[in-house]
Amino acid sequence: MLRAASTWGSLLAGLTGVLCCACTSVPYDGGLGGGGASPATTTTTTSTAGGGNVNVDEVAVMTWNLESFPLYPDTPERVRAVIDSLSPDVIAVQEIGDEASFHGLVSSLDGYAGLLADDAENFIRVGLIYRTGRVSVGEVTTLFQGDWYPFPRPVLSAELQIDGFDFVALVVHLKAYGDEESVDRRRVAIERLDEHLRAAMDGASEQDFVVPGDFTDEPTDTPTTNVFGPLQ
Repeated sequence: MLRAASTWGSLLAGLTGVLCCACTSVPYDGGLGGGGASPATTTTTTSTAGGGNVNVDEVAVMTWNLESFPLYPDTPERVRAVIDSLSPDVIAVQEIGDEASFHGLVSSLDGYAGLLADDAENFIRVGLIYRTGRVSVGEVTTLFQGDWYPFPRPVLSAELQIDGFDFVALVVHLKAYGDEESVDRRRVAIERLDEHLRAAMDGASEQDFVVPGDFTDEPTDTPTTNVFGPLQ
């Protein structure tokens, strides 16, 4: 089952398959970079995995395009304040421009650790911040490296477990802009993601995936105005 969500605080019970959660396109007014997308959060209360019910207290997954982080000297402190106020369990981040500043932000957060995609040559990349008291991390890989046309920023894949419920998080940041080539690059990326997810789920024990990130398009738009296609 493939489902998409782009809402604040959606309650999604029985997660089995693929859940996509995307940044909203409304500019965040916290002075973090002017045009950056607002953080979006998705929560789930009860999940089904491997054919059995796993009761999980509320889990908050947040995704946030931080816009060339850190865009301003006070950006890390402002981001830290927002994260502290929301206290999410998992935070997918996009547009990390400086690795040292990212690790500095993570160090300033109480009880969090962080990961970055293995893509040091790129001027921006994706990452993941997670609450160490609740989240256990397994295998971490960087997907679609060198596949530049659909994925100018390679995807970060991380096996996560929260209160006995395990799932794979794929952090994405698709091509921006509305010109014909950019739209086509996003469409190809969605098709590649769909192929990857279906292959990973085919006969495998892991059937739960969360795909947070900046998709540029809105999942709630009509199929004629977004490229989500098979992930709708």
